[in-house]
Amino acid sequence: MADVKKESKKVAEKETTKPAVNKEATKVASKSVAKAPATKPVVTKETIKTASKPVAKEVAKPVATKEVAKPAVKKEAAKPAVKKEENKEVSKPVTKKPVEEKVEKVVDKPKTVEPKSAVKPKTIKSANKTVQYIATGRRKQSVARVRLIPNGKGIITINDKDIEEYFQLGTLKQIARQAFELTETSQKFDTFITVHGGGLTGQAGAIRHGISRALVKSDEQLKAEIKKAGFLTRDARVKERKKYGLKKARKAPQFRKR
Repeated sequence: MADVKKESKKVAEKETTKPAVNKEATKVASKSVAKAPATKPVVTKETIKTASKPVAKEVAKPVATKEVAKPAVKKEAAKPAVKKEENKEVSKPVTKKPVEEKVEKVVDKPKTVEPKSAVKPKTIKSANKTVQYIATGRRKQSVARVRLIPNGKGIITINDKDIEEYFQLGTLKQIARQAFELTETSQKFDTFITVHGGGLTGQAGAIRHGISRALVKSDEQLKAEIKKAGFLTRDARVKERKKYGLKKARKAPQFRKR
């Protein structure tokens, strides 16, 4: 209890030690503030305009960091301008070959130039080579290759066979020999024939056509006589194709009424 009494005494002492406020001084200060006239602000047009405009807020600009000063680079000294021609002369020295060596080479290997006016000699054929007249004959599907050799004995060979052996019918033999019989030259030539395609009648007509063409090559005067007989014209008659619904090209089946 004694401690509590001591603490209360200390608090009372502190309150008594506060500075005394002068009441008169406070009264005088309040009167001076009341008596001072209130200054009204002067209103003008400019102040109204400025008041009406919205105040733009200033944006804080970023502080620019100062660039670090770069070290100054020394400029290279300007090189002296050198002409291209001088460089070439310096880099590649020109060495001229002596003219005497070229002359010696030309003298050592002389070129033989043939004159343009010179004409080459023509090759003359040997007299021993046999003369022959070749022609091709056609009829239907048959093709005959005929060779006439002059100064012969009238021999006719077809596909390495004699005409008597190859054609059994007399009419076919006659057709093959018609051109010789017309011009009366059967004993003047030896004939060698290769024929293929078609039948025997077509081959006989092709042989006649080929022999007629070969005879005209041997002698142009025989052309009028052979052409008048019609042996030089190619016979274009060919078998007509079969038609649908018919037995042959034209033949129809037998008609039946019922």
